[in-house]
Amino acid sequence: MTDPGGNVRKKFEEEQCHSDRMQQLGWARFARPVCDRENLPRHVHSDAFEICCIASGNVEWWVEGQIYNVKAGDLFITFPGESHGGLNDIMNPCELYWAQIQLNDNAGIGGLTAEDLKALKRELIDAQCRVFTGSDKIEQAFASLIAEHEKPDQFARAKVETNLAQLLIEVARACQAGQRNQISPTIQKACNTINAAFDQPIRMEDIALELDISLTAFYRQFAEQLHEKPTEYLNRLRIEHAKDLLKQTDHTITQIAHASGYSSSQYFATIFKRSTGLSPRDYRKSLKD
Repeated sequence: MTDPGGNVRKKFEEEQCHSDRMQQLGWARFARPVCDRENLPRHVHSDAFEICCIASGNVEWWVEGQIYNVKAGDLFITFPGESHGGLNDIMNPCELYWAQIQLNDNAGIGGLTAEDLKALKRELIDAQCRVFTGSDKIEQAFASLIAEHEKPDQFARAKVETNLAQLLIEVARACQAGQRNQISPTIQKACNTINAAFDQPIRMEDIALELDISLTAFYRQFAEQLHEKPTEYLNRLRIEHAKDLLKQTDHTITQIAHASGYSSSQYFATIFKRSTGLSPRDYRKSLKD
């Protein structure tokens, strides 16, 4: 389904899914910010895990009052019984896949035994990995699930069960890798410094000097551990702050640019549009439409 704004969504509800494990399966591409009051307000999946794979762009979601900014390449998981939704019911420009999956361990699926599912479910719960880096195999498994639901044949159920098992295996592996790749004290200190002063002039050279490492080593370690450059991390914080000001205040674009750490409103507008697909003025207008 494509709306007038060019946003595309494919969604299969429980009665359309070719697996008793799935309560919902979907894929969407949003070309511009959308106020989605059908899918993003507070909701709970009483007995299902929701696994989301962000293929491009970024999303802002909350779970039990905690806000998460999830970027391209990340997986995002909500656990059964958790209250969650989209921040301000807004979906940012992005492409994403999602599936709501029951992991009851009374039967196997696609080569995974009941004991395998029990272990996988326990690992996800014990690890409490909410956001972690995904993989191409996860995105491929999602794409295959969507394809089988779009054009089902007599083998669709068997193929879906196999793809679903593959998806769960790769999610478990990604979760394990995420636990191993914890942020080092050095990079955590850098993040703390940026978090505390993102609305002020920041030079990465000064942060590297404070950490007593070379600028090259700082960029390399930051990218290896957080999968983005420190400048991208800084801009993301600034843009999120600017979006809040656009939503909550009547400040001018220039005032918001300065309050978000940008000395030039023109440069701010360029970075903002690169991040959201809209100019600051159009973004503010979209919230009122």
